[in-house]
Amino acid sequence: MYVFVRQDLPPPQQAVQAMHAAMEATRQGLTWEDHPHLVLCGVRNLTRLLACSDHLTRCQIPFTVWREPARGNEITAIATGLLHGDARRPLRKYQLLKLGDHNDHCCPV
Repeated sequence: MYVFVRQDLPPPQQAVQAMHAAMEATRQGLTWEDHPHLVLCGVRNLTRLLACSDHLTRCQIPFTVWREPARGNEITAIATGLLHGDARRPLRKYQLLKLGDHNDHCCPV
């Protein structure tokens, strides 16, 4: 599962929003495995998160969007279904997440 979260949010909110998205993807049945891999990715802001959503749609990768009620239902994070092997290839352009850094990053957790 890949989780994309906005890095223009404070670090504690990044963690919370990422978890909300992962839980929502699980609730919607996008994931199921004994021990799935989780990759936490950061994107700079809402514009980049929406671009990520478009990329996932073009690549036919199932995902769910998390809208934070306390932020006026603003989109704060996205989580994919489980991805294996070559299905992960379209997401290679994302790098490791570094909290507090405002570049696009990913980090296996």
